[in-house]
Amino acid sequence: MVNTSTPSRVVAFLVFALRILFPVIVLAEDPPVLSPQAIPAPAPAPPVPPLFSGTAEFAFVATTGNSSTEAVGLSSDLAYRPHPWLLNAKGSFVQNRANNVVSAKSWTALVRLSRDYSPRLSGFTQYDYLRNLFAGIEQRHTTLGGISYKVIDASSQYLRLDGALGYANEQRLVGSALSTGTVVGGAAYKLKISPTSEISDEVRLVDSFTHVRDWRLDQTAALSAKINSIMSLKASYVVRYVHAPTPGFQSTDTISSITLAAKF
Repeated sequence: MVNTSTPSRVVAFLVFALRILFPVIVLAEDPPVLSPQAIPAPAPAPPVPPLFSGTAEFAFVATTGNSSTEAVGLSSDLAYRPHPWLLNAKGSFVQNRANNVVSAKSWTALVRLSRDYSPRLSGFTQYDYLRNLFAGIEQRHTTLGGISYKVIDASSQYLRLDGALGYANEQRLVGSALSTGTVVGGAAYKLKISPTSEISDEVRLVDSFTHVRDWRLDQTAALSAKINSIMSLKASYVVRYVHAPTPGFQSTDTISSITLAAKF
C-alpha cells in the first residue's frame, strides 16, 4: 500500500508557509481588491553614492626637552564609482623618529577594481604594495583576483566576505626573495553605533601555495566619530602578523593611532 499521507502533509505545510510568509499570494482564490487607501506607498529609493569620494587622515605627535621624538601618520582613501564599476585606491605612511634617529617607517598602497554582478555579488582584482624596512621587508608586491559577497548591506550594518587567488613577490633585507602563489580570504565589517559614530574591522588571511609556513594575517580595527559634516576623529589599531618573518625580525608589528580625518 502506498502511503499518501506524507506528500499530503508536505503540500499542506508548503501552502501554509506560503500563506504566512507571502500573505499577498492566495492560492486557488481570487486576488483581493485593495482600495486606493490600502495600497502602500512605494519605498524610497536608496541614496545614490557620489561618483567620486575620498578621505584624508593626518596624525602628528612631537616631544622636546629631555627627549626629542616625532611620530607622523598620513593616509588617504579614494573611490571612483562609474556604475557598475568601483575603483578604490588607498595609501598610508607612518614614521617614528627618536633623538633624530628613525626607529620605524612603513609605506602601504592598494588599488582595487571591482564590478557588481548583482546587488550582493561582485568580482575584483587588486594590487598591494608594502615597504617596511624595520620588519625586514624591502618591498612586497601582491596581485590577486577573486569575488566578494555582501552578507549584510544595510544602513546600520555592513559585512563583506572576500575570496581570491593571487601571486606575491617579496624582497627581503636578509635571505632570499619569496615568490609564490597565494590564496586569500578576507572580511570587512562596519557597525553604526550612533548617527555620528561607527566602528569598523577588516581582516585578511594570506596563505602560500609553495611555502607551508609562510602565512600572514592583517587586521585593522577603527572607531570614528564625526565632528561635523567634513571632519572626524578616528582611533585605529593595525596588526600585521607574519608566521615566517625575515630572519632576525619579529613576527608581529602593530600601529596604534588617533588621527584627524577629512571627508570630501
